[in-house]
Amino acid sequence: MKKTLLGIVSTLGLLCSPIASIKAQDASEAQKVLDEATELFQKEFSNGEIHQVDVDFEKDSTYTVSIEAYAGDKSYEIDYRSQDGKLEEVDREEETADQKDEEVLDFEKLISLEEANELALAEVDLTAPTSWTLDSEDDGAIEWEIEFDEEENQNKEASVTIDAASSDILEVEQD
Repeated sequence: MKKTLLGIVSTLGLLCSPIASIKAQDASEAQKVLDEATELFQKEFSNGEIHQVDVDFEKDSTYTVSIEAYAGDKSYEIDYRSQDGKLEEVDREEETADQKDEEVLDFEKLISLEEANELALAEVDLTAPTSWTLDSEDDGAIEWEIEFDEEENQNKEASVTIDAASSDILEVEQD
């Protein structure tokens, strides 16, 4: 009886552990793709300053990273798709005075996408985040916004905003 029970518990553990780690893996993969995109950006634009990043999980199981940055007197919008591993310039224009005042994202001083994801998951009763945005606000604060799309979360959606410097939860919206 003990062997049978132990076998059942072991089998359940094997069956459940991959399921429980899927969302953590997603955040790890999203973090990896974000790191790849920002590293490529820094190689191509050594004097570039990143002011906003958006990481989106696509239906084809790839990630797209959109980077808004400034280099010299130009503002850039750059996309990176995990599927092809290349940066693609979407837009380039002259930098404006308002843009010069935006905070530069210093990834070393901010919580990571993985850490923000973990905090967001603790706040909502959903399990599949689909979008992560790191952006500087008008007041100088830098915030992560993690969104949960209804298609991936049994027709429920949510958004969690987190201070990227302090890890404080700023806002939780859930439908």
